[in-house]
Parts: sequence; C-alpha cells; structure tokens
Amino acid sequence: MSAPAPASTELPAPAAANTAPAASPPTGYTVEIKPHFRGAVRATTNSSGFQRATFTLIDKTTGREIASSVFIGHGARSPMALESNGAPVWKFVGRPETRIVRVFIEHAGSPNGTFTPSKLAKPVTIKKEPDDGHNEEYYFSVFLSEDWTDNDYDDGVVTITQWK
Repeated sequence: MSAPAPASTELPAPAAANTAPAASPPTGYTVEIKPHFRGAVRATTNSSGFQRATFTLIDKTTGREIASSVFIGHGARSPMALESNGAPVWKFVGRPETRIVRVFIEHAGSPNGTFTPSKLAKPVTIKKEPDDGHNEEYYFSVFLSEDWTDNDYDDGVVTITQWK
C-alpha cells in the first residue's frame, strides 16, 4: 500500500467570471414519480421554431426503460402533440415501484431540419398536500427550455402532474 499523496500547498487559480447559464446535460433532467402515483405529461411551445420534447419513463431501481415518447410542435402558446398519435397528453398509471421521468428538449428551424439541444432549466416541482375535502396528494413539475435566441426559457415547456 502506498502512502497518500501530500496535500498541495498551491492556491487554486481564480475562477473566470461566467455569466452564461450552464448548458443542460445532454441526457436532460429528471423528476421522480412516487410509488402508486399516476399522472400526465403535457408540452407547450412558445416559439416560431419547431420544438421536440422527448420524455422517458424509467424504473428507478433497475434503470429499465418502461416507456418513451416524443412531443412535437411550434407556434405561440401552442400545445405540442405526441408524434405517435397527435394526442396533447400522455398518461401513466400508478405502479408500486418508484420511477423517474427524463425530459430532453430540442429545437429546429423547420420540421425536417436538424434538431439541436435546447438549454434546459432544472425542473421545479411543487407538492400539494391533501387538505379538507381533497384527499389527493399532488406533485406538479415543470421543465423550461430556451432555444438559444432570447433567453426567456418558455420556448418548450413540459409539465408533469402526478397524483395519488
């Protein structure tokens, strides 16, 4: 067994100022789906460019992909539609295991253009506890993306609502 390396006495170089937001990971961000919660995924676009939002439902314990689908769309405050059947919402059932949903959003100048990863803000999740007359517990998560033009982070928006 070798001796540990001596601690460095050099001071680290000062970090360069960086005012640009960090790029989102190339695999997107995730939110957790609690056991036995069911829910719905929706997407909206607010851009003249074309937006594509891919989401994947994954078993958290095994890492196995359970389902995946893609929303597509463009226009101001326009619901995006599932590429597979044109529906504006994708629903999932409650299951006993914990799952995660991974979201990745891209943009292009035309429907047949090359899609480029959008900047994606880390998702925000709000929890609503059960209260008088409403026994359900809800989680509402939102993913906001920017297509690199105006930094408004509303070009592609994916929402996930889960309840039990």
